[in-house]
Amino acid sequence: MIDNPNASGARAATRVLDRRLFQIGQMIFRADEPGSHAFLIKRGAVDIYKVHDGQEIVIATLGANEIFGEMALFNTGRRSTNARAAGPTECVVLTTGNLEKLLEDATPGVAALMRTLVRRLTELNDRIEVCPETGRFRIPAA
Repeated sequence: MIDNPNASGARAATRVLDRRLFQIGQMIFRADEPGSHAFLIKRGAVDIYKVHDGQEIVIATLGANEIFGEMALFNTGRRSTNARAAGPTECVVLTTGNLEKLLEDATPGVAALMRTLVRRLTELNDRIEVCPETGRFRIPAA
């Protein structure tokens, strides 16, 4: 945060968010890396993909105003996917601290709901595998 004087002479806090620029094809993060931040796409596009048997399988291509890498804000584990700029891309970096501040301001029920949803999504994500016959993602029976 930085302080800026306002017209009355009092000082007001202004939040400064980190912005990052990525060129087409530039890796943003890789699967199995530790994650501590997420990204909000301001402009451009990002491919989210997994690698299976040396082949890239794109899960999603995200665009402006979409967030990716968000699971890292809740989990201290490793990234489960890769993210690469699909074109010139500008992102705002969201940190765990940003999230904690939002959750502090939320009601306890909303904070608990968010944590539960992320835990369940993480468990589901850990079960996803690539079907050898079709090359598509599947969730095997438990």
